[in-house]
Amino acid sequence: MEIMYKGDFSEAALATYRPIVYSNVLLSAQDLVTYLRESGLKWAESSNEIRAKKVLAYRLPENKEASFPREIAEAIHELWKDPIMPEFMEKHARRSAFCLMDSAAYFFREVLRISSQGYIPSQVDILRAHRRSIGIYETRLAMDPLSVQIFDVGGLRSERRMWIHCFDSINMIIFCAALSEYNQVLLEDYSQNRLEESLQLFETIINSRWFTQTSIVLFLNKVDLFTDKLPNVPLVDYFPDYQGGSDVTKATKYILSKFLEANRSRLTIYTHLTIATDITNMAPVLSAVKETIHQNPIRDSLLL
Repeated sequence: MEIMYKGDFSEAALATYRPIVYSNVLLSAQDLVTYLRESGLKWAESSNEIRAKKVLAYRLPENKEASFPREIAEAIHELWKDPIMPEFMEKHARRSAFCLMDSAAYFFREVLRISSQGYIPSQVDILRAHRRSIGIYETRLAMDPLSVQIFDVGGLRSERRMWIHCFDSINMIIFCAALSEYNQVLLEDYSQNRLEESLQLFETIINSRWFTQTSIVLFLNKVDLFTDKLPNVPLVDYFPDYQGGSDVTKATKYILSKFLEANRSRLTIYTHLTIATDITNMAPVLSAVKETIHQNPIRDSLLL
C-alpha cells in the first residue's frame, strides 16, 4: 500500500530495507540447509557441504551499513544451483513443518546482485521482503481525497493481546489470509495448521463486540502460490470435507465459505483474491478498498 500511495521511494527510503533483505536472504538460506539435512537428502556436489557449513555459521553484523559478504552470497548461489534442489523443493512443498519463506527462491536467484557494493533494494525486493510485525506499526497514507491512518498489527499469538481490544473506533479491518498455507503449521506451534489458525482468528475478530460497526475486508492472498501448490498437495489431506480435487476455483470457494461461515455477527465482508507481491493485481483491489473507506468518511483509521 505504501508503494501504491506514497509513490516512488527515495534512494534513502529504499536503503532502509537493506537489512531486512539481507536478513531474509541469510535466514532463508540457513533454513534451506537445516531442512535439507533433516530430510535426509545430501548435496549432489560434495563441495556444497563446506559451503552449507559457512552459511550456517555466518551471522549478520550489527552495522546496518555493512554489505552482504560476497563469499556467503556465492555460497548461497552455488547451493541453490545444486542438482538436489528440485527434489528437495518438491519434498518441501509437501511437508508442513518446512516453513521456508515464500520469497526464498527469488532471493536465492538474486543473491549476487543483492551482495554487490552499493546495493539499493528495488521495489520488487521490498515487495518480496518479509518483516515480521512486532507490536503495532502505524503509518498515514494520502488516498486522495482521503488521509488514511493504517495500523499494521502482529499476527503471532503472543502479539494479539496487545491490539485486539485497542481499536473500537476503527473504520475498517483488512484481514489477510494466505490460501497457500493450508498445508503449513505455525512456527510457534507445530500442531496447529496455519489456515485453521487464520480461520479461528478471523472468527474472533468479526464476532467481537469491539468491531460491530467496522467494515471487514478479507484478502485471500497468495493465489499464485496456491494455484501452483494445489495439484501436488491435495487440499483434502488437510480439510477432509473438501471434495473439489485440484480445481483451483472450487478450492478457493471452499476456503472462502469457511471464512464466511464464521460470520455469526452478519457483518458485511468484502472479499478479494490477491497476490500482494504483484502491483498490477493489487491496484484494482486497493481502489475498491479506497472506495469502501470513502463511503464512511467520519472515521479514517484502518487496521491491517
